[in-house]
Amino acid sequence: MEIGVAVIGLTSVALCAIPFILTNRNRKIKERKVFTTLQNVAKKHNAIVEEYELFGHYAIGIDQKNKFVFFTSITNEIIQEQYIELSNILTCEIANIGRNNHKKEKITERLNLIFFPKDVNESNKVLEFYNAETHFQLSDEFQSIQKWNNRIKTLLA
Repeated sequence: MEIGVAVIGLTSVALCAIPFILTNRNRKIKERKVFTTLQNVAKKHNAIVEEYELFGHYAIGIDQKNKFVFFTSITNEIIQEQYIELSNILTCEIANIGRNNHKKEKITERLNLIFFPKDVNESNKVLEFYNAETHFQLSDEFQSIQKWNNRIKTLLA
């Protein structure tokens, strides 16, 4: 009787733990894929990712010596690659795009880092850190985008 209860208990614990284990495993696979893509983008431009951050659905990195920013993201299993040559950039700014709810609180719908080129004929470059349509919950993207905005502005100075 006690063995049966123990087997049922262990089976129940295993069944409850499996979704968490699989979710964690899938997140690590996605992060590895995003980081590998980030490194490959840097290699295409003869650069090295010296400093980087992985954040589930995106990775951002920088080559301080050559002044490049690299960004990769996965949305609906589609990988997007971007690189920005900072020698062509005047400044960068955070764009917190959203709306106000009925309590006048701001609801963030998108969080972008916008790069303004020195040449006014070129279009702005946008790195999307968060989009409410594809990622339902905002976590530490605010801290991440502020960190990278400050870091990049330091290199632009």
